Amino acid sequence: MTIFRQLFLAIAFSAAGGAAQAGLQICNETEFVQSVSIGYKGDVDWKSEGWWNVDPGECATVVGGDLSKRYYYYRAEVNGGDFPGEGYFFCTTPEEYEIVGDTDCEGRGYDNESFREIDTGETATDFTYTLTAAESGPPRSDDGPANDDTAGLGLEICNATTEIQSVSIGYEGDNGFVSEGWWNIDPDDCALVLAGELQQQYYYYRAEVEEGPFEGEGYMFCTTPEVYTIEGDQNCESRGYETESFSEIDTGPTARGHVFYITADGNAPPPVVDDAPVVTGDGAGLQICNDSDDIQAVSIGYEGAEDWTSEGWWNVDPGDCTTPELDGVNRRYFYYRAEVDGGDFDGQNYFFCTSPSAYTIVGDAECEARGYDREDFAEVDTGGTTGTFTLTLVNADADGPTTPGDDRTEFPDEPKDVTDTGIDPTQPDGTIEEPAEPTFDFGLPDETTPEPETAPEAGTVVETAPEPEPEPEPEPVEEEPLIVPTPEVLPEPEPEEKPIRRGGSRGG
Repeated sequence: MTIFRQLFLAIAFSAAGGAAQAGLQICNETEFVQSVSIGYKGDVDWKSEGWWNVDPGECATVVGGDLSKRYYYYRAEVNGGDFPGEGYFFCTTPEEYEIVGDTDCEGRGYDNESFREIDTGETATDFTYTLTAAESGPPRSDDGPANDDTAGLGLEICNATTEIQSVSIGYEGDNGFVSEGWWNIDPDDCALVLAGELQQQYYYYRAEVEEGPFEGEGYMFCTTPEVYTIEGDQNCESRGYETESFSEIDTGPTARGHVFYITADGNAPPPVVDDAPVVTGDGAGLQICNDSDDIQAVSIGYEGAEDWTSEGWWNVDPGDCTTPELDGVNRRYFYYRAEVDGGDFDGQNYFFCTSPSAYTIVGDAECEARGYDREDFAEVDTGGTTGTFTLTLVNADADGPTTPGDDRTEFPDEPKDVTDTGIDPTQPDGTIEEPAEPTFDFGLPDETTPEPETAPEAGTVVETAPEPEPEPEPEPVEEEPLIVPTPEVLPEPEPEEKPIRRGGSRGG
């Protein structure tokens, strides 16, 4: 971070607990200084400004006066670190800045960085947005608890192949069909291509590897080789664009959010499972013994080589012990969950991802979005000594095991206690370990997929099912057999214009 980011910008700065004032206020409830930039629609074009350095427990008014917009956008960094944006890109510089326009940032000598959205509501004239535990995930608004308002919303596309996938999407907007691209998604990574609650059931995507072919399903949209947002799916060539085929994503009739995986069937691949995760030999590690009267199904969480990792289940019979083989980098702290017949477990607010079947899951964030459960674990402090530490499980009415010490000063990267904040443990962007040879037959339609319908005669309304009424789909080009979307939709209030979502040019 440059010296400019380390200075306070006196403009529009206010201390926490001061008198309420109109405008947009950013408050910092984390333990780090947050360097904040904002973006919004100005009188002429999109505009970005920064930086406000907000100390822990302090607030800064970044937009003064009565708010005239509903949507604002922000970026918050700690020591110039990464920020998990939502694909709303604005121009920035490392120093204090005020930039008009959100396009051609690099060509104008600026950086191009991703921001997140703040929805102030339809009638708010002032709004306070609070940054909480930024290292653990999205901050929250004062109008709701952390993560609850945004968790699982939007359309996320995950790459379960071994190649970088360049992705474009198509969907029905307020004024017709829209196409956007490209997001370059690395293997085992995801991109939130549409943020906020989904308004449609059907969306469309195109995914290319090094600009290679894609076997679409006859839903045609306009594209360009570079980053783009194009309104309308007709007369593409005459408007200087290409016409390319997309495939359909069916999110369901009531989905508020959806995760689509680039695989043969669009579903998440199974996690990598160690079929024999138990060893009984001596050596450093954690031994689990069952002194209760019931079989205990045990899962373990620990700091792995790549990220926080959870594994399970070991079924330990009464009177038996087992020593899981765990590839952890921190040998002092472990976390466990023990269930009897799938019953409840009194954890200590250390949350990990789990699955009902045998599993190994890398990453402790976005569990539900990745198809897992999110469950509470308890801590085991081995004391940092060598050899094997024994955790003894006892009956629920008996005294539990005692672990020596709780001096965590040398272990700052353990999961945070989320008792107060209600958020997941730290570590953003957990990744899914893939099988050695993931199944991927990209673009080939399933044998049971029906042939696309041909275009109806003018004036004909196409319906795919009586209940519920299907949403419109893009009109196909006459040269190919296409599936024609139904154009009739209920009128919706016209939303405020938003900046272009971009993810880089095609092909990495």
